[in-house]
Amino acid sequence: MTKPTTVTESIAAQPPASRAVLRSVRAALRKALPGAEERIGYGIPCYRSGGRNVIYFAAWKEHWSLYPATPTLVAALRAELAP
Repeated sequence: MTKPTTVTESIAAQPPASRAVLRSVRAALRKALPGAEERIGYGIPCYRSGGRNVIYFAAWKEHWSLYPATPTLVAALRAELAP
């Protein structure tokens, strides 16, 4: 099996239930980050803006996750990221 090279390929490779969630996450990120570049980073979907990776997202067997990648974004989401 080949590794996906685009976000579309990555989402398509997931089980149907995960694809639906990831499409929703993708739409929300596109709206929140207009003009950001979609790419694959560390093997999962990523958005890049201003020359920096900003946020990653992925589906796993029992959940999906967001991975903020900048100190500014981590600070903005601090309450939501708290245990």
